[in-house]
Amino acid sequence: MIFRINKTLIATVLLAIGMASCSACGNTPPASSPDATPTAAPTPSVPVPPLPVPTNILVKRANWELTLPGTQWDIDTTSQCDSGVCSVAYQSKDNLSLVMFISEIYSGTYDQYVIETIRGIKDAGATIASAKAADLSGNAATVIAASKDAIRVWTWVTVIGGHGYNLSCGGSIDNHDLCFGVASTVKIN
Repeated sequence: MIFRINKTLIATVLLAIGMASCSACGNTPPASSPDATPTAAPTPSVPVPPLPVPTNILVKRANWELTLPGTQWDIDTTSQCDSGVCSVAYQSKDNLSLVMFISEIYSGTYDQYVIETIRGIKDAGATIASAKAADLSGNAATVIAASKDAIRVWTWVTVIGGHGYNLSCGGSIDNHDLCFGVASTVKIN
């Protein structure tokens, strides 16, 4: 939000400076002869930039996909898909966020996968705030809210057809709406 406010402030200041520097534009210069006809000064026009076209990034793999809002996302260099495990991460410096999706072959139960994920989060030193029933692509899931230092993360976990799926999203600012929005776009085939 601060980024947008600063951008609007800068545009307003530039517009005001432009208008002040052109305040003499409407004055008609004195005629050089008595027969000269005063001409109207051209009306200054401030070009209006076109509104940005909202675009999204579709992240698609063999049996799943999700959509990231906007285009400010960079793929993390550690993203990889091989040997039955696919880990894809995107970072955004604009909104200080990270979105990571993992799919892996998993032979355990849904409950076991949830417990293993919670243990992994706790082993990383994070504090679990909640673990609640949720939905991920029309399937039963658990969303786990956790934090460590100034980082807040939401993680959705589910097991479908012998695969465990894990969507983690968060960052150093409150990205609740962003993360739940991304989770609502997940499709698992």
